[in-house]
Amino acid sequence: MAEIESCLKFFDSAIKRIRVSSGIHGLVRLIDVHAGAIIDLKSLSDFFSEFQYLKEGIHYSFSLTGGDSIIHWDFSENLDYNDSMSKIIVSKFCAKSFVIVDNDFGKNEERKKKLREVLDGRLLELKYPEIENMIPSDVLPIVLSEYLSVNRSIRTDQIEIVSDEELLQIRIGKLIDTKMLADCPNCKKFSSDTGSLKSADKYEFCHKAIKFIDGNNITDYACQVVETLLDFIIGMNSNYVQESD
Repeated sequence: MAEIESCLKFFDSAIKRIRVSSGIHGLVRLIDVHAGAIIDLKSLSDFFSEFQYLKEGIHYSFSLTGGDSIIHWDFSENLDYNDSMSKIIVSKFCAKSFVIVDNDFGKNEERKKKLREVLDGRLLELKYPEIENMIPSDVLPIVLSEYLSVNRSIRTDQIEIVSDEELLQIRIGKLIDTKMLADCPNCKKFSSDTGSLKSADKYEFCHKAIKFIDGNNITDYACQVVETLLDFIIGMNSNYVQESD
């Protein structure tokens, strides 16, 4: 139980900063959405037993950037301020960085190629177009019913459950408006012009989803992503973890 509580504190402290950076979309939402379910999985218990000794701000921290803003970050390890005054030099505030990016249908492949070269195995490109697409498909109708306009217009069991394949191929905002709520003209519209969730809705939508994700519906892929993240954090603090045992 102590291990679960320590992990919850980690995830909870991380998600709160999304309010400060409204409109920034990245890793924090992924943790927010899947944390509650992942901590119950025995397959990750070894990670949690070590992770309980680590504290945010001392052993790890989160930095958020939205979409194309990543071009303002430099992940080179031997860069100094004399070499670059126009970018954030990541090595100046952390020894090693781990970057997670959306698939976004293969957008910015050249940029991702350069990041892979610089980060040397510390870049994870999600297989989904956007991180919100990782919310389990059977949870989506329940989340939509949390919105008043939807709840008043259609029963939860009348909302179509989309397939995992559709979540891989279609941005979630478009999927909701054109399929799940296609026959509900009075329902709130969720899609932006690009098919993503509207920026103003992303935090609230994922925050609502947390309540309904557990060990019974979380996907194996979501577990793999968070396990990769925890493995990296613990690996970067291996000396501290060993001393605490």
